[in-house]
Amino acid sequence: MMKKRSRLISTAWLLGLICLLVTAVAYSADAQFDDISAGKIYADLKERGVDVVVGAPVNIRRAYARYDTALGNGHGLNTGSADATKSAAALNSAFGQLKLTSDVRVRTANVGARIRYKLVGADQIGALPQLSNSAEDNLAIGIYMIWSERESVQTSVPTAFRIIAP
Repeated sequence: MMKKRSRLISTAWLLGLICLLVTAVAYSADAQFDDISAGKIYADLKERGVDVVVGAPVNIRRAYARYDTALGNGHGLNTGSADATKSAAALNSAFGQLKLTSDVRVRTANVGARIRYKLVGADQIGALPQLSNSAEDNLAIGIYMIWSERESVQTSVPTAFRIIAP
């Protein structure tokens, strides 16, 4: 019993160490970028001068409305919902028209991780040019799956993050 409990504690501790904190430069360090709800995306875009309900091009408004409906106030794509993933991919595609980027800085509990990312709906996997905790890059806005690797071995679960801040 004691060995099983210590293994659970070790696993929980390890999972805590590999958790990613994604911080866009324009936001405070306590912002919750893993909240990919339509409301948070709307607020971030509004801060950048884009109103996805009124003033944006029609394809962006439609993609946003479909995303909002598919997520239904949900905060993640980890539910396995095909509609949520498909609508996030369509929203990312529409965001490409805006040609907006976001400065992104990623920190991990232990330095030296390679940070990988994939725009939801895209096939290409990218990597930040530096290892954590100096990992910074300028990415197109969108909803990304982000994870860490060490020596080409994945050390965290891919997690959805919104990258919209300037």
